[in-house]
Amino acid sequence: MRAVPTIEGQITSGPQFTQSLRHVDKTLLVGERGRIVQLLPGVLTVNQTTGYPGWASWLPEVLDVLASYRKLTRAGHPLAIGAVYLNRVELPGTEVALGDWLQVSPHLGPDFPTAHGPFSVTIEFGLDEPFPSRARLDLAAVQAQEPDHIGFDLVIRAEPGLAGPIDPQQVEPVLDASHEHIERLFEASITSTLRAHFEEITSS
Repeated sequence: MRAVPTIEGQITSGPQFTQSLRHVDKTLLVGERGRIVQLLPGVLTVNQTTGYPGWASWLPEVLDVLASYRKLTRAGHPLAIGAVYLNRVELPGTEVALGDWLQVSPHLGPDFPTAHGPFSVTIEFGLDEPFPSRARLDLAAVQAQEPDHIGFDLVIRAEPGLAGPIDPQQVEPVLDASHEHIERLFEASITSTLRAHFEEITSS
């Protein structure tokens, strides 16, 4: 099981920087320890592809990237900011009972066959504390890399529904709140069996 966090913000940029990126689809700045920074006109995305150090260590790195970006581009306050976690899970076997691993799955009535193929589930949530926020959970079957395994992606994103530019002093608490929402939805989505499986993999 692999968790890949992403922070994305829509930022008001200075005219020179916007002009320089107008014809650029995507710029990738590969940092150390599996971090990738993506730049689009007015959008900054920070990805951690491997070696995620945990939220307490990763958040300061994201804030440093944002500060450097704003200093370099003379960008204004962020218009929107949020967090996304991609969890790739591969389970042994060619058939598994999803209910043994997940608290969320495709809902099928009793008259449907119990064995089914690829699926996709999307659920959106409205959250109130500590900021009015939107969260979205996507669960989809994917091709497993390991033979005789079943794979799926559990993607959870959270974004505060704050109106207008976000004060730089609010960026850290906003990201903390988004992370807490994601953690809450993740823990609600998995069973103790998947939790044990996840801990076994990460400790090995």
